[in-house]
Amino acid sequence: MKILICEMFESYTQESSRRALIRMGHDVTVKKYYTPKDYYKDDDLSDKLYSNAAGRYDIVFTVNFWPLVARAAHELSIPYVSWVYDSPMNLKSDDDMEYDTNFIFLFDRGECDAYNKRGISRVFHMPLATDTNLWDRVIAPSEPEYDVSYMGNIYESTFPQIHARLDKNAQGFWNGVIKSQLKIFGYYFADELITDERLEQVRNALIKSGAGDITRRQFAYSLGSYLAYQDRVMLLGVLSKRVATTFATFDMPERLREVMPDLNILPSLEYETQMPAFFKSTKVNINSSLRMIRTGIPLRALDIMGAGGFLLSDVKEELMEYFVHGEEIEIYDSVETATEKCLYYVNKDDKRKSIAKAGYEKVKKAFSYEGQLGKMLEKVFPGYGR
Repeated sequence: MKILICEMFESYTQESSRRALIRMGHDVTVKKYYTPKDYYKDDDLSDKLYSNAAGRYDIVFTVNFWPLVARAAHELSIPYVSWVYDSPMNLKSDDDMEYDTNFIFLFDRGECDAYNKRGISRVFHMPLATDTNLWDRVIAPSEPEYDVSYMGNIYESTFPQIHARLDKNAQGFWNGVIKSQLKIFGYYFADELITDERLEQVRNALIKSGAGDITRRQFAYSLGSYLAYQDRVMLLGVLSKRVATTFATFDMPERLREVMPDLNILPSLEYETQMPAFFKSTKVNINSSLRMIRTGIPLRALDIMGAGGFLLSDVKEELMEYFVHGEEIEIYDSVETATEKCLYYVNKDDKRKSIAKAGYEKVKKAFSYEGQLGKMLEKVFPGYGR
C-alpha cells in the first residue's frame, strides 16, 4: 500500500508511525507542509497537497487532524487517516470532520464519545502506542540515578487573567469549581459547568474590559490548563519536600524554582534517546495527566512502560481497564497517595522491578505501533491483513 504522511508539525509519534508502516511492508513517503496558520484554509499548502497526492497514494496520514488535509483528501477520494495525540483537539469547529473519506482516531475514548454524541460519526477510538523496538536500544544504567522523576510541562494558563476580569460572584464560583476538581481524580467535571449563562458572563466581562471575546473551547482549555498547572505545582512541591524528586522540563518559571528549592530541575529531553534513558534511570516515574483527558492513556505513560520504567500514574479509566493495578502499574488518586507510594516504592526494588517488567510486557504486546496501525488500516479497508 502506498501511504503519504503529511508532516504538518514536529510530533513525537510520526517517525515511529513511519518506521512501523515500513516494517509492515508499506511504501511510505513523507512530505513536509509546515505549518498552516489557519487549520481550515491555506491556499498554497492546499495546492501542494493536491499536486502531491492526486492519483499517487492509497492513504493520506497525519498526526492530529487537519481540516484542510481532510478537504483535499475528500476531493481526491483518498482515505484520510489521522491519529490524534492531543486531547482535546485544538479545533475551533467541527467543519470538515464528517467526510466519508475521514478516519479520525482519538486516543481518549471519552472525547471520542463526546464527538459521537454530537453526531460526528467519522471519529473512532484508538489508544496510542509506544515503540519498544526503539527504547530497547537505550542501555539502562546498572543502578538508578533518580528516586522520583516527572517529565512534562508547567502550563502557563490564561485563566488568571480571565478570572481577574470577572465580578466577585463569578470569581467565587470558579474558585469553588477549581478547588473541588483538584480534590477529585479520575472524573473531569469542570468543563461541564461552563453553561451558556456562565460563558456569557465570562464573555461579557472580557469584552467590557477590552480583552476581547472568547469561545467555549477557548475558555475550557484555559480552565483545564490552569488545573494542570495547579496539579503539577502541588505534586512537585509536596514530593520534593519528602523524597528526592527530579523534574525535566523546558518551561519552569523562575518564581516556582524559588518556592521549590529542593526540586532537581533538568532541561527538556530529546525524545528518542534522552527520554527513555531518563525513564530507565528513575525508580518511580510519575505521570500527571491533563485533567482534560477524560479517559485515555497519555503517551507519557505508555513511553515510561515501553522503556521498562516503573509507572505511578494518576487515575485514568482506560489505564485501569488495560492494566492491572499493583501488578503492571501503580495508581494514585491524591497528592497524599502519590507521596506515600513514592516513599514506599523507592525502597522496594524487587516489587518495583516486577511491576515495571509486567508493564513493559503488556505494552510490547498490546500497544505496539504495528498493532494499532493495523487496526486503523482494518477500519479503512475491512479485511486488511487477513
